[in-house]
Amino acid sequence: MLREGDMEQATRQALSDLAASIPSIRSPLRTLSGGQRQAVAIARTLISQPRLVVLDEPTASLSVAQTADVLTHIEQLRELGLGVIFISHNIGDVQAVSDRVEVLRHGRNNGSFAAQEAQYSDLIAAIIGTYRGPAANMR
Repeated sequence: MLREGDMEQATRQALSDLAASIPSIRSPLRTLSGGQRQAVAIARTLISQPRLVVLDEPTASLSVAQTADVLTHIEQLRELGLGVIFISHNIGDVQAVSDRVEVLRHGRNNGSFAAQEAQYSDLIAAIIGTYRGPAANMR
């Protein structure tokens, strides 16, 4: 037996925690925007009360406005006290919501940076394998 009332309450709470703007919890996914679909996907993970959420390219193929919404949801996850691993090729998005940036190249860590202090050119150099910056940035 499905407990629809309990499911609706959990859904409303998860969407509220994210500050997500969904017209109705009964709206079919196909009627939602890409950003709203991402909000639903993130909210679904909250139902299981995780301590860590891994998001792999959540802003890929979203409009600028939808991307802003998803980045807001990521900030909300942090405010909820959850650990967030945000995997993205968009350096601006990563720096906007991250404390640290770990650059992986061919499956290995190629640089570790404080997000707000990292220079764009150093991040690009780490991505393409030419970073030779100060040891202080490499941790």
